[in-house]
Parts: sequence; structure tokens; C-alpha cells
Amino acid sequence: MIVERIRKEIRPGAEIPKPRAERTYTFKGWEQREGEEVIVFHIHNSRHPDRPDKSVIPVSLFERAYDQLIKTGFLGHRWSVENIPELHTPYRFNTVGGVFVRLGIATHESGRGYRKIV
Repeated sequence: MIVERIRKEIRPGAEIPKPRAERTYTFKGWEQREGEEVIVFHIHNSRHPDRPDKSVIPVSLFERAYDQLIKTGFLGHRWSVENIPELHTPYRFNTVGGVFVRLGIATHESGRGYRKIV
């Protein structure tokens, strides 16, 4: 469900809002990795602006995080550490949350996580 909405509403080049980010994250597109579809993001590389860094997040992580946000109204750091540990890398949690903010379904709560917009 959330994956189809991302496909429809976020286009390549769209910036993803991230709290306290020092680098710009933009949506690149979709790829297959190890048999799973992933969403690809470019991260601004200040040393080589013509060669952005690339990060990928499996769609299954978006789906699990979205389910939690919709069911409880909140996607928090603590819950995700305990239930989706692979979401906790230096960028994944806030990238997923930033996509939800960009879609207008959540707001960021500093230091806590993301609250569903009713």
C-alpha cells in the first residue's frame, strides 16, 4: 500500500526532508537487490558533487514502519530498534520518516520519531 503511494507521488530528484541532516537526500528510484525491491536515494557528496553517494532501503522496511505508524499513530525510535533493527543505520530511520513527512502522512517529533497526521 505505502509502496504504491511512493511510486505515484515521489518522483526521481525529489528531496526527502530529514531532521538535522547536513547533506541533501534525494529520491533516485527503484532497484532489485538480493531478490528484494529497494528504494534508492542519492546523498549529496560535498567532495565530489558530480558523484553522489547512494543508499538503498528495502521496501519491506517501509511497509513495516508504515504499518506501525498507521496502527498506533506513532513510529518511534525505541519501537523500531526493538522491532526493525535493520532500520537503524545512520540514515534509514529518518529517511523512512522523511518519506512519510513528504507524503503528508506524518510529522517529525524531535528526538522521538514520527507522529501520524490525522
